[in-house]
Amino acid sequence: FHVLSSAEQIIVDMKKTHSPLQLTPTTFTVISDFIINAIEEVREQNQHIFLFTPRRGLFTLTLCSDCGEVVLCTHCSAPLVLHKETKKAAGGRIERIFLCHKCREKNVVQDRCKKCDSWRLAPLGAGTERIEEEIKKLFPTIKIVRLDKDSAPSRKKAEQKMKEFLSAPGSVLIGTELALNMLKKKIAVTAALSIDSLFALPSFRMNERVFDLLLNLREKAMKKFIMQSRMPDLSIFKHVSNGNIADFYKEEKEARRIFNYPPFTTIIKLTVEGSKQHIEKEVAFIKKHIDGYELFVFPAFISKVRRKYIMHAIIKTKREEWPDEKLLSLLYGLPQSVAINVDPEHLL
Repeated sequence: FHVLSSAEQIIVDMKKTHSPLQLTPTTFTVISDFIINAIEEVREQNQHIFLFTPRRGLFTLTLCSDCGEVVLCTHCSAPLVLHKETKKAAGGRIERIFLCHKCREKNVVQDRCKKCDSWRLAPLGAGTERIEEEIKKLFPTIKIVRLDKDSAPSRKKAEQKMKEFLSAPGSVLIGTELALNMLKKKIAVTAALSIDSLFALPSFRMNERVFDLLLNLREKAMKKFIMQSRMPDLSIFKHVSNGNIADFYKEEKEARRIFNYPPFTTIIKLTVEGSKQHIEKEVAFIKKHIDGYELFVFPAFISKVRRKYIMHAIIKTKREEWPDEKLLSLLYGLPQSVAINVDPEHLL
């Protein structure tokens, strides 16, 4: 219920780096003075620092500064992520591309907003590549190892990257959850640079996931553990800093009770995908077929993948009332095209 750590616990309020009115692609940064000082210390003392971010790429989101429209993939409606790509046919020239992390579709970087035709497209957020760029500017001579699915597509490559980092005193590791899982020993400093983006995902288990990630990252630190956030007053950061699993559990359990989520209910998620006409027909049938039960119908978080639309419907039942024989018989009567998931990991 309580996890001890000898490392100094630091929570950084990133709102103090610049006001929201000053946020632009050139001013936006996730490198605070605390991170800069920590890198200088590990370099001087021949130690190691791990900078964690949950996203890869340069910028995790691009939006129009005039109408607020987010640049989405034309195939699956997921937010496009800005990446760098080396063009071998062009003599090794580095170009910027939009990459969809859902369907892997590559797109040429847009100059104008598709909704309002504005030129003011602003890339925001920070992935591993953007953080790597910023650290290189601040510390041109320091050893930097980037470990994510783009830089290490295989386990063998990931192991090589981790070995390269640990064998270089005074080096910086920049990585995603892949790097966190590969780091098997404690190092001097670990830091969570841009964890806030995870809270935007509509998943009732997200607090639990973030808490687990941060505790895991904290456990790897011997001297300092740094958490950066624009919401530093969230109780989750205090609980992680104190290693207080018991109070986090109590708060999370109460929130689940209030909003009627597991473990107080059993959730059944129904998913249909296909053309708009197919989905409309399937959803109409489901609503009529699942008679006597409250049904919540909503589009998936990424509502279109490779030109196929995705729609979810959920049914909540009290934990002690599941399995419900009547509901089970109705579920068995649904078409095979309807995917049924009892107690799903998420509702995305």
